[in-house]
Amino acid sequence: MAHQRSESHPYHSPSLLGSPPGRPGRRAVSVAALGATLVAALLASATPATSAADSQCPAAYPARDIPGSGADLPVSGLTVRSGTKPVQFTGTVIGKLDDGILPGTDLIMARLQGAGITDAAGNVRDGIWAGMSGSPVYTEDGRLVGAVSYGFSLGLDNLAGITPARAMYDLLPGRGTTAARVAINPRQERRLVASGDLSPAESGGSFHRLRIPLGIAGVPWDAGARRLADAMGLSERAQRLGIELGGAAGAAASKAASIDIAAGGNVAASLSYGDITFAGVGTATAVCGDRVLAFGHPMLFSDRSRLAMHGASAVDIARDPTLGSYKLANIGAPDGRIVRDTIAAISGREGALPASTTVSSQLVGPYGVREGATTINLPGWLGYLGGYHLYANGLVVRGGDARGTAELSWRISGTREDGSPFAVTIDDKYASTYSIALPPAYALWNDLSAIQRNRFENVHIDRARIVGSYSRAFEAYRVSGLRVRQDGAWQDVGRRTTVAVRAGAVLNVRALLTRRDSDQVLRVPLSVTVPRRADGSRGYVSVVGGELRWWDGERNRASSFEDLLDQLANAQRNDEVQMSLHLSRRERGPNPSWSRDDQSQQDAVVSGYESFRVRVLAQR
Repeated sequence: MAHQRSESHPYHSPSLLGSPPGRPGRRAVSVAALGATLVAALLASATPATSAADSQCPAAYPARDIPGSGADLPVSGLTVRSGTKPVQFTGTVIGKLDDGILPGTDLIMARLQGAGITDAAGNVRDGIWAGMSGSPVYTEDGRLVGAVSYGFSLGLDNLAGITPARAMYDLLPGRGTTAARVAINPRQERRLVASGDLSPAESGGSFHRLRIPLGIAGVPWDAGARRLADAMGLSERAQRLGIELGGAAGAAASKAASIDIAAGGNVAASLSYGDITFAGVGTATAVCGDRVLAFGHPMLFSDRSRLAMHGASAVDIARDPTLGSYKLANIGAPDGRIVRDTIAAISGREGALPASTTVSSQLVGPYGVREGATTINLPGWLGYLGGYHLYANGLVVRGGDARGTAELSWRISGTREDGSPFAVTIDDKYASTYSIALPPAYALWNDLSAIQRNRFENVHIDRARIVGSYSRAFEAYRVSGLRVRQDGAWQDVGRRTTVAVRAGAVLNVRALLTRRDSDQVLRVPLSVTVPRRADGSRGYVSVVGGELRWWDGERNRASSFEDLLDQLANAQRNDEVQMSLHLSRRERGPNPSWSRDDQSQQDAVVSGYESFRVRVLAQR
């Protein structure tokens, strides 16, 4: 399948779509396989041809012809253990659960052997692994029974649940959610155990949805990556979706061309690819013309989808007796897009790629220069994955999670709802005693999310380009005290101090900034003029370092999209210290209030906060 240009997005310039210059998604990446199963229901938008002679898209075997138990129907199937060539397994369909998946959709059950599922003696070896989801199962005459997609044990087992072929071939009515576990009523369970189809160890009142270890390749899933996920809210979101962040993802592999997708072969669906590849790997069930049906269950269960579709090459099956085995694979270049993500299958179309955003960077640091790019397919995940792109590239040039200082600039550009372009440039300094890769990544997430999720209009971010440098030196200040000029002398003030000032007068303040890596103290002059009409009012003065601005709730309050971009571009920098005077006076009706600001830029990041109270006297 050829790597073709992207589809245009309604608010997106086609010339900016597709793979980034010099780093198209031609690099393969190692990721953990997409786990086996969820629950059943919809599929491709067109009914496929069902000629039994077509091995890629055979006729469906009707699930209604399978008895509830004692079926003893011999079957064979295809899956991949290593590389791209499918190998055969065999098995026996032992029965089904009527309406076991959804009303009108039975759950077919089979014991499988061979292909490493069992050993030569018939004992369970790797069992049914995560990434086997979608493996097609055929009758002796070549008809498609369905796709391996359910499991009965978290450990090693060869009992499989199969999504019926017709549920994948047909568009079913209704798109409601289905629980992760498919309940077995006591009567069904007793019948299955009595017949020997289900062992007492496998019975537990339900089938379970197998793990979905979506692999994030390009980021070492250590304390720093988890801290970033928590700060961005990604950990909580992934937990709600049942996604295991990190999983068993490996590092990025070498560049690769596209890999053909065939029934029984590997297929991957990605939220992003490039430096940061966030993808799941499973198995293609059928290829009908330019349509691919796979997994036998959802990936994100979004119905309409914008994931990219890839072929993949398996490295091996990792055996895990506790949670079940799983597949590791290298993903090839994108060859199309996932168009449906439903309860019964994901459905992909070869050819045009989904509309996307390119996040690219050129960074320099103690460990060299790094040019990188990540293509992100889902707008709702842009901030998270853009943040991880910058975090990973920062790790490379700094040499890991280490203290230091960084100075970066990024330009975010895209298309507004009316088709007009927009762009904003944001530059800043960062410092950290833990990991200098983290603060810039969090800031980029904040900026991308503020634009993408703005409440004013639908926009599409086409590109985010980042340039900057990282250093070993840790350089930063902390606001350690305040002094106010009164009665001809400088007096120390604090949060319990009330300073009397006259309306119309100039309030002079010195901010004391202590160097965090030494005893050096800077005295930074700041001043504001008290409004002439503010006599009788009360309030406070705050002096805050720019590094605190992410947490103080002041950023990104805007009245329009233009105002939002202006606030992002002109927000207090991390290396600035800002003094703000806030006053109000109680009166009948609306209370009048006043605010005045002054700020000063320093040669390093400033953190910390100090304040004092203010009482305004009448003018003399």
